[in-house]
Amino acid sequence: MFNRKYFQRLMVGSMLVGSIMIGAPAYVDAAPEIGQAELASAAQKREEGNALYLAGDYDGAIACYDEALEINPNYALAYYHRGDAYSALKQYDRAVADYTKGLEYSPNDADAYYSRGNAYYRLADYQHAVEDYDRAVELNPKFENAYYNRGNARKNLNDPRGAIDDFTQAIKLNSQFAAAYYNRGNAHGELQEYKEAIADYDKALKLSPDLTVAYINRGLAYYYLKDMSRAIEDYTKAIEQAPNDAGLYYLRGSMYDEQKDYERALADYDKSIELNPQNAAAYHNRGIIFGNRKEYARAIEDFTRVIEFAPNYALAYHNRGECYRALGETDKAQADFDKVKELGE
Repeated sequence: MFNRKYFQRLMVGSMLVGSIMIGAPAYVDAAPEIGQAELASAAQKREEGNALYLAGDYDGAIACYDEALEINPNYALAYYHRGDAYSALKQYDRAVADYTKGLEYSPNDADAYYSRGNAYYRLADYQHAVEDYDRAVELNPKFENAYYNRGNARKNLNDPRGAIDDFTQAIKLNSQFAAAYYNRGNAHGELQEYKEAIADYDKALKLSPDLTVAYINRGLAYYYLKDMSRAIEDYTKAIEQAPNDAGLYYLRGSMYDEQKDYERALADYDKSIELNPQNAAAYHNRGIIFGNRKEYARAIEDFTRVIEFAPNYALAYHNRGECYRALGETDKAQADFDKVKELGE
């Protein structure tokens, strides 16, 4: 009688390794074109800026880097570090401009390309990010984070196979790189290579047992392999680590639902709704259980809530209409069925 739209895949965002920050020894400065006294003064201002940066005073740090650059306009390190401060303030356009200026004076600095690549990544300019990571690994073939972040950018450019290659290279350089295993697992998942994904999530969790998202996505891979018991185990573990995440209860409830373990499914949908009273999907699936149990009034309440949150969701109108028809309320049922037609479903 009732139509169900099962939960959609939960995509957990890729983890991006942060920029190499102040004090990175690989930053290379430009050849000085001013006197020693001015160089020393500019360096002092940069060091003051570094201290403020490390204290979390990014605006104060920028002011110091400004002074350093007034003294020495060719000071590549000051541009790079000011770029780091702008990145910390999420002013990524300004960060890109500073990294670019610094590279004019020090064009072979792998870390500067890496940092600019990260800024481009944050601007969702993944192609330029890849180009900068390319240059970073060309200059430093052992730059594991550059391979890793290039993998993230390639994944966002719909190149999961290229992403896998980059994550694999990062892992070769650092066998303890939990995030690289995790994101390689995600890329395998996108390619529907679920066994390979599970192997990577296993490794990530061995290295980082508190990596909740790895339990979530491994559970999803088990789900696609029809291994529901292991999927539920993983979502249970994720819930232990994130007990206030409404989405996790909804997803585990959906799995119980598919196993026809309706009592546990209802308990999870109830908890999901308690944590997020606007979780339309949980109301919808709970309503279906009530409808199949012929608890039509309760089902109608849930489908009505779904419609409040998603007024163009035809399936909720259809299912509510079925409940009204079962109760003999034909006018209300027909109104809902008419709405389904109006919505083009």
